[in-house]
Amino acid sequence: MGKRELTGHTISQAQLIYKHMLEHGSISQRDAVIHYDCYRLSARIADLKAKGIQIKKENVKSKNKYGHHVSYARYSLKEAE
Repeated sequence: MGKRELTGHTISQAQLIYKHMLEHGSISQRDAVIHYDCYRLSARIADLKAKGIQIKKENVKSKNKYGHHVSYARYSLKEAE
């Protein structure tokens, strides 16, 4: 798992992804690449799930800048039930 130096502490990409979902509500692959250089978001989500964190996946349909239809996953934390 990739690590980044943050104020003298090493933090994993999975921890950064988790923090992002807490602060921003959700994350997509594009967000993960832009903010954390994370090209394997689904693997980091699997790491978090393995630690017992409840995460939901939403398949989003949109259009890209060329007007083509695309779909992508957006992950967010499940609400406590």
